[in-house]
Formats: sequence, C-alpha cells, structure tokens
Amino acid sequence: MNYCWTHIYGGLFRCPWPECAEGQPEAEFEFHGKHVSRQRFGDVVDQPVYAWVVDGVNAAYVAAQLARRAIAQVNGAPSLAEDGYLYHFTSAAGLRGILASGELWLTDYRDFIDDAEIRDGLTVAKATFDTFAPDVHSYTREIFRRLVGSPLAGEVYVACFCMLKDAPYHWSAYAADSSGGALVMDPLGFERLIASDPFAIQFSRVAYVWDVKAGLFAHLAVWLDELIRFDVEREVFDADAYLREMAQIFGELLPMCKDVSFFREHEVRLVASPASSRFGLGSRLRARRQNGRRHVTTRDVLGDFSLPIEKVLLGPMFAADVRSLNIEKSKLEQ
Repeated sequence: MNYCWTHIYGGLFRCPWPECAEGQPEAEFEFHGKHVSRQRFGDVVDQPVYAWVVDGVNAAYVAAQLARRAIAQVNGAPSLAEDGYLYHFTSAAGLRGILASGELWLTDYRDFIDDAEIRDGLTVAKATFDTFAPDVHSYTREIFRRLVGSPLAGEVYVACFCMLKDAPYHWSAYAADSSGGALVMDPLGFERLIASDPFAIQFSRVAYVWDVKAGLFAHLAVWLDELIRFDVEREVFDADAYLREMAQIFGELLPMCKDVSFFREHEVRLVASPASSRFGLGSRLRARRQNGRRHVTTRDVLGDFSLPIEKVLLGPMFAADVRSLNIEKSKLEQ
C-alpha cells in the first residue's frame, strides 16, 4: 500500500499527482496485463484531482477515494481545547472501567441510544441529493434513492470526545451530574492507532451547521456523478460496485452530523470503519454486546495500544473512593 499525505491518497500504486515526490513518474503503465493511466477529474467544479484508472475496470473505487479525500479536507479535526487536549466525560463506574482495562469503547453507530442523530444526517442528505437530482445521471439518482432508503449498511464504530474542558452540558449529561469525571487525553497520542489503518480510522469533528453538513454530502454527490458518467462512457459502469462503495461512505458521513441544537457539545469523534480498511481491520474486530449495544475497544483495533491519558478530572460531586481508580494520584484533579 502506498500513501501520500500531501494529496491525501492511498492505493496500490504511487500517488497519481503529476510531479509529486511520492508519485509515479509515468502517466501510464502496464500492471498484470492491464493498462493503467493517470486521469484528471474535478474540472467541472474547479477542483482538479488525479486518480489511476485501469482499463476495463469500473472506477467506483475512485469515486470513493475522491469523496473521502474531499471529506477529509472539509471535516478534519484540528480544533482542540485551548490546552491542546481532548476530554472524554463519563460516570465514576466508567472511569474505573476504562482505567482498569486501559481501553476505550467504540460503539456501533447503529446502536446509538438517540436515533435523532441518524435522522438528522438523513434529512440533510436527502435535501442535498434532491438539489443535485435534476442535473445528474439517472444512475446517480438511483444510488441517491437507495442510500437514503437503506442507510448504515455496515459497521461504523465511534468514541466521543469534547473539545472543551469547561463543558457544563457534558458534566451533567455524561459525567452523571458531575459525580463522574473526564479523562484528559493527548490527541497526538492516537497517532499510532490511526497510522495502523489511516483510511479506516480517523478523528472527525461533528458538524452541526446545515451548510457544513450539506457540503459533506455534496462532495459525495459530485464525485459519484462524475465517475458514473466516466464509466458509462467507457461502458464499464457497475451499479452494484458503486452502491457498495457509496453505502460505506454514506455510513461514515452520518456519524459526523448532529442537529445544531447540540452545538454546545463541541464534539470530536474517533471513527473506525472496518469496510474501509486496507489492512484487515474487519477480520480483527469481534463486537461484543452489552445493554443492547455493540462495541469494540481501542485494543481490538490495535492490540498494544495504550490510551494517552494525561490526567483525570473528577467532578465536584465525585464521591467514590479514589483508591479504586487505577491511576497515579498526581494525575488526579478535582
């Protein structure tokens, strides 16, 4: 697998961008008897990008690749609290469990308690797709219809963090009316976890404003339609291949969306999408079910990963025995 962080590319071949230091010098070449050529897309939206296309093979994978690239540019998660940390709020029992195990749960998004989050993303997606519908290919419209009609086709696991230390809503809702606490984590400490499978594991900011959410689905729509037209012209269009790729991306986009009324949460999510893995993540994950919710842990994702906990903030109503917390006393604050 080859990666180019400059152009947010990952694939079997080297970066397709011309003159990239990580790139392939030839514009075309042979691979296992197939002709491979560099193609330029995105001129219709004045955002030129490049991809490798194999003769006789549909380009659904390219549509997925370009959509993920655009989404990463729009919705990366560089914004952190002023002190540079992320905060995971939980109850006293949650603190004990995480500190004892050294693991953080990632919950299957399909099992979130409040399905309003899913409905919010679907509402924005349908409105965005309806805007594009009159101008796109009929095959694109059919995929739009099927995406909003049967979302969440695959597993997407999510762990939630807050960008704010002083977050009254989180202390109330997630830290059991301030009787729990907050794990203070260094986001740079997750680099090794993400680098183990960077196209399947990522940090993403939650989008609350309608225009930002619509922009995410618009990127999917633009690349989907351009690549479908490209494949129709080459007579290699495969509806099932496109639907599989887009269904996975659609399932990754929904956890990035929340109604604007939740803006006070200032949330960042660690998202693991097994179907996007290039290194067999799905084969390593065995979801457990507790209280009706499926989850995996950070150590399921990467076996020797240690949570980058800098300290633990205890809520003002924390009444449990601090000796039950598996952490140095010097890292406890109240």
